[in-house]
Amino acid sequence: MSKKLFIDLGAYNGDSIDIFYSQVEDASEYDIIAFEPNPNVIKILKKHVTQRGYKNVIVVEAAAGTHFGTTELFTALAYDGRGSTLLHGKITGRVDYDNPVIVKCINFCDWLTKRTDHYNHIILKANIEGSEYLILKEMLKRKMIGMIDRYCVCFHQNRFGENKGIVSTVIEESFIKEVKRLRIPLCINHYDFCADNRPEILWVCDTPGWAYDKIATEFSVRLPQFRHTKLYISTSKGFRGAVGMGRAADLIVCFYPPYMQLFTNLNKMIIRLDGNRAFERTDDIISGEHQELELECGISWTGEYASSQL
Repeated sequence: MSKKLFIDLGAYNGDSIDIFYSQVEDASEYDIIAFEPNPNVIKILKKHVTQRGYKNVIVVEAAAGTHFGTTELFTALAYDGRGSTLLHGKITGRVDYDNPVIVKCINFCDWLTKRTDHYNHIILKANIEGSEYLILKEMLKRKMIGMIDRYCVCFHQNRFGENKGIVSTVIEESFIKEVKRLRIPLCINHYDFCADNRPEILWVCDTPGWAYDKIATEFSVRLPQFRHTKLYISTSKGFRGAVGMGRAADLIVCFYPPYMQLFTNLNKMIIRLDGNRAFERTDDIISGEHQELELECGISWTGEYASSQL
């Protein structure tokens, strides 16, 4: 029997483990290792794991970082501890920088290296309030990106002020480029634990269930050669995650001109569909006239592998 591992960095109260179980059919066959450094949240996480009956979850009471030992955790006073960080400069979540908590820290790259021989399939989820930049930078340096079989990463660049330090667009772009080169399934700023490596179209919609949402659904059904992701700008979560999701996508489709401005610095192919033209464009693409568009975007699909050259 193959050994599979789900690593949850920033497990918080167990919500991402719940999502993993809801999406992955054989979730119970995975070993799940959940990292959470916040002492107050750890109690909630452990209680949740017990109540849910998750027998395959191990809670690691430590922060994932780049060294073994201890580190300062700056707790967030808002959101019941969600948003706590190891980094200075975070401007959201009412972080308490005056009263740091000393917590255990694990060198994630060293920890991961010791486990790759035991598993033939590893999924990594990281939602760690800026520390993802520390870890991914080290993984890039040590050429470890290929050790993971699927990534779900939340980037937090917009949560930090002008003095971003390690929080860098360069690291984001380098990571995404390497993941795509290796054809590893990737989702940014949302959780899709079944994502594959087809070229991704990001549909920037307004509100779930509205007309443009239905158009995006129509595309999803009729264009199976692409992976389709919806971003609902009407939600604060969707707005905050927009740029990161756009950076990972191969093609961006917007239904309103103002939405396009969010992605203008990404050097991406962006299509705007507006009003009834959206329905006309749907017919054009489905009838085969999208081939030229695909060539312009540099997106191709062959066999099992997706390639993107933007």
